[in-house]
Amino acid sequence: MTGCKKSCKFKRGCVLCFFLLIFCPLFLLSDNLRVRSCLASEKIDSLSGVNQSFRAGYVQRSFGEKFHDVELYGPSEGKEEPSLDNWVYDKKLKLSTTYDSNLFSSRLDAIDDLIYLYGPTLSLKRKWEHAYLETFYDISYSDYVENQKLSHWNQSYTFNMGFKYSKVSIDISNRFLPHSVTAVGERTELKSATQQIITYRDGADMTLNYFLTPKTTLSIGYSYDLLYIPPTKGGSSSGNSSFSSQTHAINPRISYQWTPKTSLHADYNFQAVDFPKDSSFASKAHTLSVGFLNHWNARTTFSGDVGVKRRDYNDNSLRRLEWLAAKLAVSRQLTGKIRASLFYARDADENLDLTRSRSLKTLTDYYGVNLTWAISPHLSLDAEASVQENTRDGLISHPDPDNPRITFTRQDEDQFYDWGLNLNWAPRPFLSFLIGYDFTNKNSSFKDSESERHKLVGSMDYRF
Repeated sequence: MTGCKKSCKFKRGCVLCFFLLIFCPLFLLSDNLRVRSCLASEKIDSLSGVNQSFRAGYVQRSFGEKFHDVELYGPSEGKEEPSLDNWVYDKKLKLSTTYDSNLFSSRLDAIDDLIYLYGPTLSLKRKWEHAYLETFYDISYSDYVENQKLSHWNQSYTFNMGFKYSKVSIDISNRFLPHSVTAVGERTELKSATQQIITYRDGADMTLNYFLTPKTTLSIGYSYDLLYIPPTKGGSSSGNSSFSSQTHAINPRISYQWTPKTSLHADYNFQAVDFPKDSSFASKAHTLSVGFLNHWNARTTFSGDVGVKRRDYNDNSLRRLEWLAAKLAVSRQLTGKIRASLFYARDADENLDLTRSRSLKTLTDYYGVNLTWAISPHLSLDAEASVQENTRDGLISHPDPDNPRITFTRQDEDQFYDWGLNLNWAPRPFLSFLIGYDFTNKNSSFKDSESERHKLVGSMDYRF
């Protein structure tokens, strides 16, 4: 009987995706509105119900996706702002079905599953002449059909407020995630049989801008991030709590509008990271960078940011990390309905697993392309593809998983090849549908780290 119920759930998920695909042509009956979509991988990641922030290349990919999104829709288009001196209360419901072909990113004996996500969102907003306030509450339940032990709740509370006057503006935000399931990704120091851990997180940001002249802006930002990994009783993940951390960062910045089409900026960032249960990984980091944004013409935009970074650890036996970071992007409106963006991002992530490398640095080079085709005012197709290369210093020895008597000594490197598509349809201002597909192929210096993964998603968003 249990097998019959699981089979029925799989069939219902397939019927949902088929229904959305077949009835998307009904956009001809819809109102004249413009779809504001998310890119394929970003949307599919969020619908899986698992936080992907530990995944190598996550920050680099987010840079390219946000740049493409802003150039496509503008920095604020599509955001619904409350009218002056009125409270606006919104209720939304998200329903989705996700098929994941390889839940644990395994090389052999991949385990697949069908995941149902139910996620209501409540929000309250108000805008005054010189101020605004927003608060959001999200809760979702991810129901795994075959692997019921992985079913879980996620919650998040978000609070934003700000003030703006002729010379000064202040923006403050806080996001609290009291229970979030997070994918381990390439953070191999986090041990988990399911490649997932529970985290509690609280993050706050504050930015003060002073408009010195019509062309010059001075800014200073402060951010705080608390990551808590609760202890577990026994098992492979019992020691993960020692990697709980808190981070403080200060970021002064100067921006200058050189010409009507070109702006320049220079940044300095100081970051202090503390691990309460293992101070040897505590560190201080410095970043100095310069960048520009140029709207070459009505169709083309260039963006660039280059900087040098350094991280020093409290434990003198750990190497100082130094590297060059870069973010380069170009976006072009190819036709009236198609926009394409190319980007390259280079940065380093930390991996605190000293058994995998002589250094804690994982250097990532990320190459990506994003494409959006506005088929109609209410139907759009997003496509993206990327190549990601991760490199760690030094050589390590590892046995061949197919023949343990053979040991290979190599530099630890990974290559990720990813592409995705999603079709977005908004038949009404309060209703939208999505069908998405994402494929990831991971190659590695050692075969036991290689994997392939397919994800197929169908979702609906409804605003009451």
